[in-house]
Amino acid sequence: MSIITISRIPGSGGNEVARQLADRKNLNLLDRIAIDKYIQEHPEYPGWVKRLDEHTPGLLDRGSDRRSAYLDILKLTVYETALKGNSLILGRGGQFLLRDIPGVFHVRLICSEERGRERISLLLEDKDAPVDKIYHRMVHDREGFHKYFFHADGHDPTYYDLVVNTDHISQERVLELIDHASEHIFATETAETARKMIMDRYLAQKIHNRIIYERQMAVNMLEVTVNKGKVILSGSVVSDKISEACIELAREEEGVNQVESLLYLYIPGRYGLY
Repeated sequence: MSIITISRIPGSGGNEVARQLADRKNLNLLDRIAIDKYIQEHPEYPGWVKRLDEHTPGLLDRGSDRRSAYLDILKLTVYETALKGNSLILGRGGQFLLRDIPGVFHVRLICSEERGRERISLLLEDKDAPVDKIYHRMVHDREGFHKYFFHADGHDPTYYDLVVNTDHISQERVLELIDHASEHIFATETAETARKMIMDRYLAQKIHNRIIYERQMAVNMLEVTVNKGKVILSGSVVSDKISEACIELAREEEGVNQVESLLYLYIPGRYGLY
């Protein structure tokens, strides 16, 4: 099960490297296009979610509800893609979400500011566009995305197995480096462990999203954890009927072998809170 994440500085060529590598190795690619397609196919998710993809949220998007909604969708798509095996996650915080999964190979592509601006300028249709302003905005968005959603510094090399400076290395050579290095990190004996860990995370997020977005059940502070197929639900509900519905929904998911409910009944008016 080959899983690669690629993080990149704007102008380092990461987008093209990821797409060519995915084609060469026949990998399932999760990128902006795949995220947009997923949101379009799931109308239960709010449309504004696309604005937050790899961007620093604006003032209107900084509410905790919006942050949670974006992360809920992002985690599900990352885990779903990784679960397929032979996958490549381009950006999207893959290096953080899959950091402790054995056998996942994390790559960081970097470049100098000068080289980054030069490459970005070649991609702009408007040759009079303010390249410096656009480049620094892209860098700011990427850094803000990491800090706001993952409380992490994407520049920290300890998140990666391979860091490549693309200033003076051809794209072909970068592809060869990643391909060669990644082959030596995957071990058959860890593949099943990795698959089970990802499956637990995927099931937890899928059940959470079905309860909150698909069924729109009134569950406050919902948390779903899964360990080896055992689901634990926690949070507060306003009726036993909602609690029972959540338990039944969790039981419906393939791969779930046990459901434990820690959901508790909380009716605000009953406790003097209005």
